[in-house]
Amino acid sequence: MARTPEGRGLLRRAGHPVDGRLVLLSLTDEGETLMKRLFPAFDEEEAFVASRLSDEECRSVADGLRRVVRQVEEKGEERRTALLDGAEPAPRRSGRRPKA
Repeated sequence: MARTPEGRGLLRRAGHPVDGRLVLLSLTDEGETLMKRLFPAFDEEEAFVASRLSDEECRSVADGLRRVVRQVEEKGEERRTALLDGAEPAPRRSGRRPKA
């Protein structure tokens, strides 16, 4: 997931100083600039989308979405296996296009 922003110069990767299995990601200066520009716009759109909801309705929607995410995290792989009915899943694709 980090390869695309890394390839675009938005993230840098470094090995963990103690645990070689871990990788540390940090924003580059260009990544910082982009985030400072995007976050206010994202917040503004989020406020627009939710503007007709009361505070209680916003809390309720957020709670419902958290429960949906938990269900997928806890039971998603089991469901996927059941839907495949024992067949091997297709190989996952990165979504990246081959380099020319």
